[in-house]
Amino acid sequence: MCTQYGEIIAFQRKKLNLSLQDLGNVVGYTAQAISRFEKGIVQIDMRLWGDLCKALDISVRSFLVGDINALAPWESGEATFNEKRFCESIRYSRDRLLLSKKDLATKLSINPQKISKWEKGASLPSIKEFIDLANLFEYDYEDFYFSKAKEEDKDLDMPVPALKGGKRLGKGGIIALSVLSGLLVSSFAFNVYQSLTIDGSDAFSSSKDDISIDPIQEEYFTVTYHYRETGEAKEKQVRKGGLVPYLDYSLRGHYLVGYEDSKGVKWNFASHSVLEDVDLYGIFKKETYQITFKEAIGGVTLKQETVEYLSSATPPSLIPKAGYNYEWVGQYKNVTQNATIYPKWGLNIVTLKIELNEGESFKNSSSKEWVFDKYSADSFPLLPEVQKEGYLQDGYTYKGQPFTKETVLEDNMVLHASWIKNEFHYRFNHSSLEKENRVASYGEVINSLPTPIEEGKEFDYWSIDRKKIELPWTYSYKEDVLLEPNWKGIKFHYDIDRYGKLTINSITDIVGDTVTIPAEIDGTPISLIKKGALSDSSQVKVLNILGDGMEIEDGAFDRLTSLEEIHFPNITEKTVFHKYIFNGCRAIKRIETGRPSLYQGDYDRSLASLRDFGIIGNQNSPLEVKISNNAEHNLISFFFGSIYIGKIEFGDKQIEISANNLNLQTENLKELVFSANLNAIYYFDAKNLDMDDFVLQNLSSSLSVIYSSFGGRIGNFNVIAEKLSLNNVRFLNVKNLVLNNTKGINFLDNVHIEAENIYLPSDGFSFSENIDGPVFYAPTEKGINVHFFGTDQLPSKLENRNWIDTTCPVNYIFHPSF
Repeated sequence: MCTQYGEIIAFQRKKLNLSLQDLGNVVGYTAQAISRFEKGIVQIDMRLWGDLCKALDISVRSFLVGDINALAPWESGEATFNEKRFCESIRYSRDRLLLSKKDLATKLSINPQKISKWEKGASLPSIKEFIDLANLFEYDYEDFYFSKAKEEDKDLDMPVPALKGGKRLGKGGIIALSVLSGLLVSSFAFNVYQSLTIDGSDAFSSSKDDISIDPIQEEYFTVTYHYRETGEAKEKQVRKGGLVPYLDYSLRGHYLVGYEDSKGVKWNFASHSVLEDVDLYGIFKKETYQITFKEAIGGVTLKQETVEYLSSATPPSLIPKAGYNYEWVGQYKNVTQNATIYPKWGLNIVTLKIELNEGESFKNSSSKEWVFDKYSADSFPLLPEVQKEGYLQDGYTYKGQPFTKETVLEDNMVLHASWIKNEFHYRFNHSSLEKENRVASYGEVINSLPTPIEEGKEFDYWSIDRKKIELPWTYSYKEDVLLEPNWKGIKFHYDIDRYGKLTINSITDIVGDTVTIPAEIDGTPISLIKKGALSDSSQVKVLNILGDGMEIEDGAFDRLTSLEEIHFPNITEKTVFHKYIFNGCRAIKRIETGRPSLYQGDYDRSLASLRDFGIIGNQNSPLEVKISNNAEHNLISFFFGSIYIGKIEFGDKQIEISANNLNLQTENLKELVFSANLNAIYYFDAKNLDMDDFVLQNLSSSLSVIYSSFGGRIGNFNVIAEKLSLNNVRFLNVKNLVLNNTKGINFLDNVHIEAENIYLPSDGFSFSENIDGPVFYAPTEKGINVHFFGTDQLPSKLENRNWIDTTCPVNYIFHPSF
């Protein structure tokens, strides 16, 4: 019933174009309180009924009737609710019917103490209790609420609300009662003193006529409420001329919108009076539910459809995946609740046949055809080899197109072998051998290759796609190839001082596009790389530094215009980077690093900044950064600064992250992955994030998030851990908060989480005594979707706890099979 009246408030408020705050300002309540009234979360205080109805321009009478389709305008002028007079009217009306408090309580099916509290003004009836009282006393709802008779009948000590149908005793009635009262008193006096005179004689003995008063006889009619859907009927007795009480009725999957008479005319409970027996028939509408189809759990919504009770939604069609078929999993047929539906993919099984043409045969088989009764994409490696003299098989074709593992499967497919001539050319990419053009067949063994000649260089080996060719060489290509010459090694020019410190002064004779600087040369660790050691090269694309501790001067790598990748995963705080060690290297796209220190004048081991090293990134191609933590330190210390980073990934050691050693003032950061056994993240303040993925992991033990805040825009926030502890944590504006990969969540103190979609496990929740309110909130008025995995019902530890804010819609979605 609470919901029924809330719907009326919401309907009329929206009809008048009032916001929650607008209505709240008029009646003196907050917008949040109005929202709770509308959703039926809390009862509407009786003192507020009049103010609400006046603000919404509906009569109290039609509001209490509860029929949203029969609302009448406000008609009570400046009338206000008088609590004292109303409570007096209850006592007066009870006395009028000669009912004790216990009698009245029995008729209303409530505790007698409630009657006492009402009459003393200690509490007020609910809407249902008020309606039951008015019906029992046969009072008009509006007059009973405003105690209007109290204003008109000032001669009475008690208020006399009007009878249903507008009937009141009025002045004449009151006078009649007064006369009747006088007659009764006179009658009593006459009978007592009839035998007494001044002298003691029986002067009145001849006048002994009795006075009797017949009670007023009232006529009642029967109102029968019929419910066609169930065949049930209920009856109520209503005084002639009175109003029919509105009777609520529950029917699964439906809601009652009103009643109609036997002629199909809608019954107006606010105005239609009863003059004969009445048959009313309930009018129901089906509930509607939201069915959402998603491409995957936490994925993109493909379609949303509003469906009536026991009707079916129409799922969207997905783009076929080669070798697979799918079915939609979840209740989207004969729906009875809101649901999110996901596709379940499985291997497509078909019948497939391979037919031979002239001159062909299956290897190690005399059969003329090959049949797979149950072929799937996983069977592709099992396709037989077909032979043909002078040719090499180049796969299969189906309907004239190459057949691959990704080909969409159809039943009864017929394949044929595809062929290429077994004759290939290999050439040499050097001017001294430009006329060399040799022929080989697939599988042929080649024992010798020519040597290129170039002044000042010593030839080392031939390579194909940077892979060295070892002689004898088996030709394993089904195409023509080009061989590249490789000259004997890169040269490191260095010196060693008397203390054994090895300094690289320059790097020359670079082969290919990759330069690898080893940890040591001839058994001596590299201590220093000088300024300009590797410079002015458009050849180098990849730079590897294998040592774990060295000093690198500013400009050591200067104007390497094609340098795209830097790998120094082993370095520790023993490695000292000067500022701008990468000078003019604007093409860098990917960095893999450990934990260096930054040199500024004296050895200042402050946090290393990529920008200080000369690494800025490009807005159109943001950096990918991987931090490889080392075993000597438990903390990650790295400062990214204001640069263009698209992805940050951390290594696989146990680490802790705090605001003191990780700063994310970056642009374009879309993915942050702690791919490590992360013990704790604390004092981490990242309020302006703009990223698609944020991942925290600890696969072996617990993960604690302490005094931290995450805000801005986060697409997917995924926590993977045995146990998750949250203490003074805020998650703001998260689209998908994925916590179902944990085996338990401990809410310790001051936790505030705002997310559109929350994915939770089936059990393992614990709350400290400091948590006494919601921890999950909806970021917008659209509400929040809460997914539970491995269960079909709300976990027991959440049933009686105020754990989620319900001022906005909350949609529970259960995934018992996961």
